[in-house]
Amino acid sequence: MARTTVPAAPSPRCSAKAACSFRFAATAIQGRDRTPERGQAFACPRRGYCSPDRMRNLAIFDLDGTLVDSRRDLADAGNAARNAVGLPPIPVEAIVPMIGDGAGKLIERLTPDGEAQIRASAMAAFKADYATRLTRHTACYPGIPEAVEALRRTGWLIAVATNKPAVFAEPICRALGLACDALRGGEGIKKPDPAMLHELMEELHTTPDRTWMIGDHHTDLMAGAAAGVRTVHCTWGFGQRGAAPATAVAHAPADLLRLLDA
Repeated sequence: MARTTVPAAPSPRCSAKAACSFRFAATAIQGRDRTPERGQAFACPRRGYCSPDRMRNLAIFDLDGTLVDSRRDLADAGNAARNAVGLPPIPVEAIVPMIGDGAGKLIERLTPDGEAQIRASAMAAFKADYATRLTRHTACYPGIPEAVEALRRTGWLIAVATNKPAVFAEPICRALGLACDALRGGEGIKKPDPAMLHELMEELHTTPDRTWMIGDHHTDLMAGAAAGVRTVHCTWGFGQRGAAPATAVAHAPADLLRLLDA
């Protein structure tokens, strides 16, 4: 999966002079892997130890339906894909429930009877069209910039884990002023697999007990549960929670600082 950082304010990482690259979920202790407890030093393969006291809390956000309302642009690109393979357009409202599991799944749902070659053509058309309209209608949800900035002011690290390819996600974040310390896109393994979350925690030198996953879709909540982190379901998005568990529920972005600091 793509590794991207959208510029953010510099932040302290670890006490070692060299950058620490310990694997938070694979620290060998007494011949077996486990995550060290809070207050226990972490072995740093490059130099010395990383004190947990120097670690920071991490808020990992989903993108579509959580940070940004991208329904119209995704639906318009979806209809461009259908048009490229001879299918008529469908309403935005019909496309929105198809979003959230990556571009491949979206194309499958947009071309339910399509063979592999048809879907490949539809995917190419979708990517070409979407690249021209990333923020034509897409915007942050009201209150999101303020909520993210409030978290950052209180010392939180901010990351994005999205099933949208990073080649699209990164310029959207940049254009909308959503600075983050790290970003993972859906070029490879996608949520609900927790791999993105594991990589972000490792890159930002923190642990599951200091991390929250924030999203509107069941894939976000399932990925968080699988990664052993706490989760927030955002009800303002267009995702589908289903039966996925959530530690907390946010009805507005302004709820996030209170919930994450609880």
